[in-house]
Formats: sequence, structure tokens, C-alpha cells
Amino acid sequence: MVDREHTGCGHGLQQSIGLETARLLAKEGLTLVFTARNPHPGPALLNDLGYPNVHFHQLDVQSDESVSDFAQWLRQNFNGIDILINNAGTNGIKIDWELWASQGINVRMMIGNPSFTEGITQDYQTIMTCIETNYFGAKRMMKALLPLMKPSPFGSRIVNVSSLAGLLECLGNEALRLQLADVENLKEETIDAFVNNYLHDVESGQVEGKGWPPGFGGIYRISKIARNAYTRVVARDFGRHPEHHHD
Repeated sequence: MVDREHTGCGHGLQQSIGLETARLLAKEGLTLVFTARNPHPGPALLNDLGYPNVHFHQLDVQSDESVSDFAQWLRQNFNGIDILINNAGTNGIKIDWELWASQGINVRMMIGNPSFTEGITQDYQTIMTCIETNYFGAKRMMKALLPLMKPSPFGSRIVNVSSLAGLLECLGNEALRLQLADVENLKEETIDAFVNNYLHDVESGQVEGKGWPPGFGGIYRISKIARNAYTRVVARDFGRHPEHHHD
């Protein structure tokens, strides 16, 4: 059952999965705010959705200022939200789509094959964009919008879109797997250290032999593993004491 007075916020909804999510929620009568880093497609997407209860706001989840401004705008215009959908994400690589098209290459050939490199490049900027969007961006959004989550008989919700790439079994280091799976004792600082240790090893060329996910897809897996871990922390802390996130 959907309360038609619910207000939902989703970012990264200009993508196909996100756009369809927005369409389904708007169809159910929710007041929906969708966001994107690039503001130009906003009006066209609003027109495509065709629902008067849908709004658009520019948002860069990599920016503290942008997230803070967005939270303030939500408070002023909607007095809070009921649902947050963290859908924004990037894969941390650059793909030569023309080469792929000319050689009949598709994404399925890359998935599950760490040694696949045809038409793929990666640099430190793409790596940092991936981790800043997929992990730190999602965390930034949760921290900024948790105080805006409204008390609700249906329960406020945070939906963090993830993937199979975030399974702990993707880590070859058993100690890390056990540490991140220990929900009762897991801390935000532990997850941040996990991410920063990986970034340090990438920068110093010491990824191999430490149990990190191999190949160009390693950073994407790390970002999703970290996002999933932080989701468990938030669910543990606020699921038990939901009153703590209200003003």
C-alpha cells in the first residue's frame, strides 16, 4: 500500500532503471523529487514522465555544498521526505563504445571476466569518481537526509541500489570479509579505512596479492561492498532507534 501523501527523493534517476522507478512511484501517486548532476535533461524528463507530482532538482552527490543545498531545499519545500532512493552510480572505467560496436563487444563479455580489457581504460580520476559517487556520495546523501525523514505509519525508507558486484565473496581477503560481515561491531570508520586502504594500494601499484578484486572492475566492486556495508550500519543504528533521526 502506498500513502499518496508520501514524498520520495531519488538521485541518479535519469538512468533507465532510475527513470522507470520514478515512473512507477509517480504512477502510485507519490510526490517525487528526482535529481541529476546535469540539469539540462531535467525539463525533458519531467515532460516524459508526465505527472504533476514529479519535481526535478540538480544535485551532485560528490559535493558537500550541493547535497547541503538540496537538503535545505527539500526542508523548505516539502518539510521532509519519506523515502530516499540512492541510485546514482558509475563504473570507474572509460569504454570505447565505437570499438565495442565495431567488434560486436557487449557488457556481458566484461562481467565476470577480470582479464577483459578490450576498449577499456582507467585512470585515477575515474577511480575517484566511482568511489566518490557510489560510496561517499550515497553516504553523504544518507547523512544529510536522515534528519528530514518523516515519522510514518508505513515507516520511512532508504533504498540503496546495489549489485552482485557488492557481495563480500568478491574479496579474496578472509579477514576483510569477516570484518565487514560483523554487523554488530561494524563502524563507519572501519568501512572508510577499507576504502582508503584500497585506494592507497591502487595509487602505489600494490593491489595484487592482497585479496582485492582484480581487474578494471575492482574499484566498482569495492565501492558497492562499501555501500552495502554502510547500509548495514545505518539499518542497525536507525532501524533500532528510528526516533533518533527526527528533529
